[in-house]
Amino acid sequence: MRESLRDKDRLKHILNAICNIELFLKNKSEEEFYNDPILYHAIVNNICIIG
Repeated sequence: MRESLRDKDRLKHILNAICNIELFLKNKSEEEFYNDPILYHAIVNNICIIG
């Protein structure tokens, strides 16, 4: 039981990271993504959470 709760928390964390990526990239061009170091690192950080 205890392990399944941890799994649910991990999945929630992953889903939250996916939502963050979608939110951060909404209406952004590829050029904006690569030219904004804060945006770039925010996306990379959220990808790390997913991975």
